Amino acid sequence: MESPKEIILLDLNLEDSEGLDSLKKLHYISDSEVIIVITAVEQKDLGLNLVRHGAQDYLLKQELTLPLLKKSILYAVERKKLENQLKYSALHDPLTGLPNRLLLFNRLQQLCDRIQWQKDLVVALLFIDVNNFKEINDTYGHAAGDEVLIELGKRLQQSVFARDTVARYAGDEFVVLLDGLQMEARLVKVIEKLKIAFRKPVYLKSVGKEMMVSVSIGIAVRSAEHPFENIDQLIQAADFAMYEAKKQSRKKKDPVTVCRFHQEQQKALLYS
Repeated sequence: MESPKEIILLDLNLEDSEGLDSLKKLHYISDSEVIIVITAVEQKDLGLNLVRHGAQDYLLKQELTLPLLKKSILYAVERKKLENQLKYSALHDPLTGLPNRLLLFNRLQQLCDRIQWQKDLVVALLFIDVNNFKEINDTYGHAAGDEVLIELGKRLQQSVFARDTVARYAGDEFVVLLDGLQMEARLVKVIEKLKIAFRKPVYLKSVGKEMMVSVSIGIAVRSAEHPFENIDQLIQAADFAMYEAKKQSRKKKDPVTVCRFHQEQQKALLYS
């Protein structure tokens, strides 16, 4: 979570300014800067409207002094820090620090919007579930279960590129979201990294012992050749594949079991 790096003084009364629209556009382009609006107009609810559209403070031009500006800058920077903290908390899982379900859906929607004009965009969704997680909680306690989830999040992040999304979906379920070129090669690389990562035991500090943890992974890939009607269908496909992987994992002792959704399973998905 970054601290604000730039402070913008925005005069809404300049000739080339478009008033409130200037603030909206600036906030849309980037919401990382601190924005202080300077205006000569006194209007009811002006301050509320400015804050709603991205400003951290505003000053009336006729009352502007250097001490007041300095005070406004200090206030605006602190307000922006608080806004960033609240935004981060709303979009991230408190246990693992990973993006939460809300942020995941935001990024999925962004990709869905891109697909409207980039028909050949390839998107891969991986659903990951910890095998026998309830047994871990029941045997070693919830503190140990939390340690497993934190470590799983770290290993997932280490297995993908920085631009990819690793999110905690619910309980012991995680999601990895990939998009871009050469998807097949990237998927092979990610799965290989995960297989290597889960050969190592997880150290449970709360009980002072190591244990092996295995996961089941379901993969669904959206491409121009294999499109899905909407985001929900892509999620259902990855979830369907994950449960198929869990069935297979009961028959073998591999640390990572992978199952991929195929288009011929579409009918099974519709009636599942």
